[in-house]
Amino acid sequence: MTVEWNAVFAYESFPEVILAVKFDAEQEHPAPGGAGRTSSSSPTVVKNVEVAFSDSSSSSGDRLLVLPGELEPLSAHCRRCAQPRDALTAFERYLAKSATRMEAVEKRVGKAFGEGGGVGVRVQVDNEEGVQLCSVEWRLTFKEDRLDFSGNYVVDFTEEGD
Repeated sequence: MTVEWNAVFAYESFPEVILAVKFDAEQEHPAPGGAGRTSSSSPTVVKNVEVAFSDSSSSSGDRLLVLPGELEPLSAHCRRCAQPRDALTAFERYLAKSATRMEAVEKRVGKAFGEGGGVGVRVQVDNEEGVQLCSVEWRLTFKEDRLDFSGNYVVDFTEEGD
């Protein structure tokens, strides 16, 4: 017997963020002698895991908390390994690191914008006169072996910033 599960998780600290998880749960071996009955000792097999992440604040461009391109490797991991729990664990870690990133970005002089495909945040850093000194690209990269994300930075200095 297969049962389809749909769950939506909202985060108190990030009310604009939603994690949706959908998967099929199936009893591996039916109980003997019963059509449609399953044995309680039969292991449950999880299949067809799909996860979706949404952030209503990203559409306004105010805060880039959830970037789909950064989360695609986590989605692929969950599909491949059929582990909905991994989505919860890793996404909570992602949110914490993304929030730290956005706090740092909001303190800088300049502006932040998402990179093409929603992978990384690029911050333009200006001096007091409004002259661009550099741009910083800050990406969060999924580390499958740890179910975590690490930050990667690339800084491009302008002639004025050298």
